[in-house]
Amino acid sequence: MLPPPNHVPMHKSAIEVWLQGIDYAERDAFSEFAATSLTSPTDVIPDLSPSSPRSSTTGRSTTSFPSDSLSSSNVAKLGGSKNLVRTMADLAANSKRVTRRSLDCGVPEDVQDLFKKLDAISHGENLIPAAAADRFERPHMPLRPWQIDNVTPYNINELENEIDMAKEISERANSLAEEGHSELSWNCEVHSPILRLGLARHDRARHFNITTATICSTLVPISEKTGLVGYSLNLDPARDTPLSDAIDTFVATQPPDMRTISPTMYDPVRWRPLAVVIETKRLNSSSDPLVQLTIWAQATFARFRRLIYSKYGSDGICLLTLPLIAIRGHEWHLWFSHDTARTFELYGPLKIGSTETLMNIFKLIRSLRTLSEWIHTEFYVWIESAFGLPLGAKDTEG
Repeated sequence: MLPPPNHVPMHKSAIEVWLQGIDYAERDAFSEFAATSLTSPTDVIPDLSPSSPRSSTTGRSTTSFPSDSLSSSNVAKLGGSKNLVRTMADLAANSKRVTRRSLDCGVPEDVQDLFKKLDAISHGENLIPAAAADRFERPHMPLRPWQIDNVTPYNINELENEIDMAKEISERANSLAEEGHSELSWNCEVHSPILRLGLARHDRARHFNITTATICSTLVPISEKTGLVGYSLNLDPARDTPLSDAIDTFVATQPPDMRTISPTMYDPVRWRPLAVVIETKRLNSSSDPLVQLTIWAQATFARFRRLIYSKYGSDGICLLTLPLIAIRGHEWHLWFSHDTARTFELYGPLKIGSTETLMNIFKLIRSLRTLSEWIHTEFYVWIESAFGLPLGAKDTEG
C-alpha cells in the first residue's frame, strides 16, 4: 500500500492532524485534486461569490456540485486509504481516542444548563399541563403531584391538538414495531413527524433528513459510506443578517470540495451550521449508532476548527459541546460530545423520551423543544463568536 500524502505514516498523531485540520497544505492538495477530477463533463463548479444569483425559495445557489467525496481510485492515486469503520473499536483505530463518560461524572460546563433541563424532563418533573392531566391518567399509572405543571399557561386548543398528534404518532410507532417495519418506514412515519412537532415553535432550528449525505472526505480519514446517519438539527439564520452574510462569504471562499459550513456538501445544509446529529436504528439492529454519530461529530468539530482558525489563527475560541441522539426502535437517548486536543469524549446516555406511550412521547416533544431553544440561543451565540461577529448581531426573527 502506498503511503499517505507527503509520506506521513498513518498512525495516531497523523490522523489527529488530519481531523484537527491543521495541515492546510495537505487539505489544499486534496481540494486541488478534487477540483480537477470532476466525475463527468457536465459537472461544474459554480460561482459562489456574494453577488451570484440565489434561489428565490431558499436564498441559496441551486447549481449542481461535483461529488462531495473522493472516489476510492482517487484516494489510491493520492497514496491514501479509506478505512471501513463498523464498531467503536474500529473507530478507535482510525481517530483520536474515544472516551465514554457516565453522567455520574457530570457534563462539560457549557452544556450543564441544557443537561439540567433535559434531565428534569426525563424524570417527568412538571411535565403534564394541569389543564390536560386527564389525557394522561391511567388506572395502573396514576400521576404524581410533581409531574403536574400548574404554572405554565397553555392555549387549550393548541395543547389538545398537540396531544392528539402525539397519540397518533405513538399508535403508529407501536404498529410499526409489532409488524417489524424497516428503518425507512420508521423515519417516514414516526421520526420525521415527531421532529416536526417538536421543532415547530422555533423556525431557526430545523431538522433535515440526511440519510444520503456523505461527509467531506478531507475531514475524516475513513470511508464516507461508514458515516451515513439519519437526521441533523441545524441552525437556519434569517437572510440578510450579519451571520447569514458571514456564512455566505466563508462558504464562497472555500476550496470547491469544502464550500459548506457543515461537514457535508449535501446542498440543503451547506449554509446551515450543524448543531445535533441523529442516527436511527431498528430495535433488533446489531450495529452501534454511536459509531456513525461519533464520526459525524468529529467531522463537525473539524469543520468548526477550520472556521475558527480562519478567523482567529491559533488563538481561537473553544469548541462547543454538541448533543448527539441515538434512536433504537422506540427509545431516544442523548449523548454530549466534547472534543479535546487528545481525546473525544462522550457523556451519556440520557433517555430523552420514547414513542411507545403517550407520556414518554410527550417527554420527547418537550426534549426536542428544549434542544431547539438551545440551538436558537446558546448555539447561535457560539456560531456568531466563531465567525468573529460582535455581540448583539443576532437576528430577531423567529
